[in-house]
Amino acid sequence: MKSNVRGIQVIGKHFKLIIAGFLAFAALANQAWAGQYATVRGKVEFIRTHDPQNYSIWAPPLHWFTLEGVPSMGTCNTWNGRLLLVSRDKQEYALLLAALTSGSVVAVDVDDSIVVNGFCLALHTTIRAAGAPDVN
Repeated sequence: MKSNVRGIQVIGKHFKLIIAGFLAFAALANQAWAGQYATVRGKVEFIRTHDPQNYSIWAPPLHWFTLEGVPSMGTCNTWNGRLLLVSRDKQEYALLLAALTSGSVVAVDVDDSIVVNGFCLALHTTIRAAGAPDVN
């Protein structure tokens, strides 16, 4: 029986190229599908709740808010030229009301791949007192 060493070498070379191409595609695809994660900061500008009878997709505790001076983030949708963030948490709503009435700055973590009703979800929100160090 005659050994076909040359054929095995050619297959081995092509196999390495196929594996390298697959790994490169996987790395690029992972970056393309992964959302942009960022912390946005500002004073609460608008908070909106909706009547569940008329806007069932926005039934409480779901609400949305905007921050002064934050026009956009990643691929998040906007409302009237402002980044609109969604929250579905009563405690966050109370925190946003406190920030609105006190004029405090809030820091909101957002991942533009996580959306509710077409708008980015606020992952967590931090309020800080004036003069307190900035934290995430």
